Amino acid sequence: MAARLQPGDQAPDVSLVGITGQPATLSEYWKNGPVLISFLRHFG
Repeated sequence: MAARLQPGDQAPDVSLVGITGQPATLSEYWKNGPVLISFLRHFG
């Protein structure tokens, strides 16, 4: 199990599937400046 991130920790370079179905890698977005990642919870 991975250790939890603490405030100020560097985020790991992750790849997720975007809404277009294409992979989106954090490091690619980071080149343009700060990145905000939001995870929406689904209930139901």
